[in-house]
Amino acid sequence: MVGEINSGTDGLSSGRCFLFRLQQNGSVANQTILSNGIGGLPANTLQEDMRFGASGASLGDLDEDGLVDVVVGAPSHYYDAASRGSIYVLFLHGNDTVKEVSRVSQAAGQGLDNLPVTLT
Repeated sequence: MVGEINSGTDGLSSGRCFLFRLQQNGSVANQTILSNGIGGLPANTLQEDMRFGASGASLGDLDEDGLVDVVVGAPSHYYDAASRGSIYVLFLHGNDTVKEVSRVSQAAGQGLDNLPVTLT
């Protein structure tokens, strides 16, 4: 996974993510771009300058469908005039497009404040 935080396909510079599936020899077998309305990410999910893709990690198979799921950080996601950050848990289809999105942030009621940029 590679993030491009000052870019986007929506004209908002909201950020985007590239998912790469590799072959055994290390060459790229498949590439999926995730941005507003692309790669299964619903349109209007991302806000301007939120830096979606600043961090990311594989989470294993959270929904037990046999496929790897991922988390993507957006440290500048804002609400109520404050930039507090969010993380997006992305449940994936077999073709690496997004099946379902779950946002975790203080605004979503999880009580988080100033989420870190780096996820481990």
